[in-house]
Amino acid sequence: MDKGLAIYDTWRNADGLTPDQPEMWNFIDWGYHADTAVLGGVSAILNMLIAAAYKRAAFLHEAAQNCARAAELKEKSRQMVAAIIRRFWLADQKMFYDCTEPPLRKRSFSQHPHAVGLHFGLFDKPQRSTALDALLDPSLVQAEFYYQHFVLSALARHGRAAPALAIVRDRWGRMAREGSRTVWEAGGGPPAFNGCG
Repeated sequence: MDKGLAIYDTWRNADGLTPDQPEMWNFIDWGYHADTAVLGGVSAILNMLIAAAYKRAAFLHEAAQNCARAAELKEKSRQMVAAIIRRFWLADQKMFYDCTEPPLRKRSFSQHPHAVGLHFGLFDKPQRSTALDALLDPSLVQAEFYYQHFVLSALARHGRAAPALAIVRDRWGRMAREGSRTVWEAGGGPPAFNGCG
């Protein structure tokens, strides 16, 4: 686990963030592969996931009574979240934008970084409530089925069960209403991905 996390340390830039690696496909969720949101440069969601990984690794080290290493990883997580907030949080809009170099040269906003930060408990109280409000903003790029897990978890953990249930009824209910025999991979349903959806 530590060996894997150490790779991110070698990629970190002067801002304390990890840029997307050009030789890799940093797949996050199909929601980012629409005209409205394509990642590039440094992305809020990738760094949010790294901060979450540090926090979860700290939990495991604590369980193994490696207290010094756990404290170090907790601090790395806190520092990364602070760097994400400095770089991506727009106070006037009260939400995170997605990335520093959008290929379409248009800044996008999505549910993803808000949901992951809330799911893993990465935000302090003032940021937590504004991120939760942003998560329910219909203008944000919506997570596809895969990342809706984080959206639903974030809502449920923070007392918003009714909106979470409404999402389930809308998205998964559509599959049931259309008679699908399986769960779709993306919102386009069976016709998506050349009939492989």
